[in-house]
Amino acid sequence: MNGYPINISGLGGKKYGDKELNCLYLGSGGGSGFTRYNKSVDGGNGGGAVILKSKILINEGVIESNGTDGDGDVRDPSSSGGGGGSGGSILISCMKLINRGSILAKGGKGGGIERQKGGDGGDGRIRINHVVIQKGHISPEPFLHNQPLVSSN
Repeated sequence: MNGYPINISGLGGKKYGDKELNCLYLGSGGGSGFTRYNKSVDGGNGGGAVILKSKILINEGVIESNGTDGDGDVRDPSSSGGGGGSGGSILISCMKLINRGSILAKGGKGGGIERQKGGDGGDGRIRINHVVIQKGHISPEPFLHNQPLVSSN
C-alpha cells in the first residue's frame, strides 16, 4: 500500500419509470468519486421534467432534459470519477408536432479516465401524445400515443 485511500468511482444515475411515462420523474444525480487527497469529485446533475401542451408545436431548436456529466481529474490517474446524472422526463401533448430540431433526455457521461471512470447516467423518458407527427431527431426513443391530451377548441 502506498498510503492512499482506495478510490471507488461514482455510479451513474439510473433509468427508472415505465416507458409509457405515466408519471414524470426528475433525473437522479450521479454518485461522487474521490481523489487520492480524499477530496470529493462531483457526480453529474439529473435532468428536469418538461411538459409542453399546444395545438401545434413546431420545434426548430432543442428541447432537452439531459443529465450532466460527472467530474473527474484526468491529470490524476489514481482519482475516481463522478457518475453521470440520469436524463429527466419530457411530456409533449399536441394535435400536430413538427420536429425539425432535437428532443433529448440523455444521461450524462461518467467523469475521469477509463481505469477509474464513473458510471454513465441512464437515459430519461419521453412521451408524445399526438395526432400528426413529423418525428425528426428524438433520443431516447419516445413512447408515441396517437391521441393528444389537449382540447381541439
